[in-house]
Amino acid sequence: MNIKNISKILLITSVLFVMSGCTYHKAMDAQHKRQEIINANLGIEQDKKIQNENEYKELQAELADLKAEVSGLDREMAKIKARSQSTNKEKAQQELNQQLAMLKKQKASLEKEIAEKQKLIEVYSY
Repeated sequence: MNIKNISKILLITSVLFVMSGCTYHKAMDAQHKRQEIINANLGIEQDKKIQNENEYKELQAELADLKAEVSGLDREMAKIKARSQSTNKEKAQQELNQQLAMLKKQKASLEKEIAEKQKLIEVYSY
């Protein structure tokens, strides 16, 4: 073999080594980029999970408050009914009945709101 052939073989060999090294580094860079994207997405998912948990807790607290309000309205309604039974005056009876009707409407709207909150809580619990 002469020197030209040896130099060609050395040149080809060195080019192959350089190309394989470049390919390795490109693959590693691509892997790092993919890992960064995965980490960013995991962070976003964690934030959403925490946000959903906080909303779930807020909904449960609102639901408890609404239920307490309904219980209070039930007690007031019972008092008004008791007063209306003991009252013989027609005008007082009408006022008490109006108050009772208003409280019933308020109770119905609160119960509707409770049902909506419970539906939301069911969605968050999945």
